[in-house]
Amino acid sequence: RLAEQASWDAELVSLELQELRDAGFELDLTGFDASDILLEDPPEEDQLAGQVELESDRPLVDPAVCDLKVRDGVEYLSGGGPEIVYYNQTDEQWAQLPYGRDKIGGYGCGPAAMAMVVSSLRGDVTVNPEEMAQSSVKAGCWASGHGSSLAIVERLSEAYGLECQPLDPEQLTGNDLLSYLAQGEVLVALMTKGHFTTGGHFILLRGSTLSGEVLVADPASRERSLTAWDPSLILEELSPNRAYGGPLWHIRLPEPEYMP
Repeated sequence: RLAEQASWDAELVSLELQELRDAGFELDLTGFDASDILLEDPPEEDQLAGQVELESDRPLVDPAVCDLKVRDGVEYLSGGGPEIVYYNQTDEQWAQLPYGRDKIGGYGCGPAAMAMVVSSLRGDVTVNPEEMAQSSVKAGCWASGHGSSLAIVERLSEAYGLECQPLDPEQLTGNDLLSYLAQGEVLVALMTKGHFTTGGHFILLRGSTLSGEVLVADPASRERSLTAWDPSLILEELSPNRAYGGPLWHIRLPEPEYMP
C-alpha cells in the first residue's frame, strides 16, 4: 500500500534524470524518459502555432524570385539563397505526432526549424520533424506546454555536426542582416508577437531579394515562406529573450580542417 500511495518529488527526480542523461545513461531503463526532466528555464513566450498578432498585406514573391517545389515527395524552398528543405509542422503527417507530451503541430516550431536547418546544410543527412522532436526531448529542450528551450538551437546544431554562433541583434542593422544572407548563410530566429506569431516562434532567415528584402522559411506557414520581408521588421520582431544566445543564431557547416 505504501508504494501505491507514494508520490514522486518531481523536482528531485528531474535533477537526478539530468545527471543520468548527461552521463550518457539510457533513461528508458529507469522507467522515466527525457520528457520527465523539468526545464529550469522554460521559454518566456508560448510557441503555439496558429494565429498571428498582425496580419500582413504583403504580396507573395514572384515565383521567378522565390518558389516552393516538390521533388521525390520532399518540398524545397528555392531562390535568394541556398535551397532549403521545407517542413511544415501543421501538415497532417506531422501535426499529431508527439513532442514530449505535446504535439508537433502545436508546439513543434523549434524541432521543425532545426530539421530544416540540418537537412539543408548537411546534405548527407535528412532529419524530419518527428526525428528532430525526439532529439530535442533527449537533449532536454522540450518545454511542456510552452514549446522549446532556446537551448535547442545550440544543442541540436552541435549534435548534428553544425557550428552555431549567436548574433547580437542590438549590434545588427538591416544591411548587416542582408549581408549575411547575401553570402548564402542561414540564420535561426526566434520571433515574438507580430507578423509571425502571438507569442514565440522559430523561423529560418534563408535568403534575400535584389530589392533588399529578407526571405524566410516559416515552419507553420507556406504563405509567409513565400513572402519577402523588410529587414527592419525582422529585427523589430525578434524575441527579447536572450537565453542561450537568443534570439538569433548563425548556423553553418564547420570549416574543413587544413591538411598539410
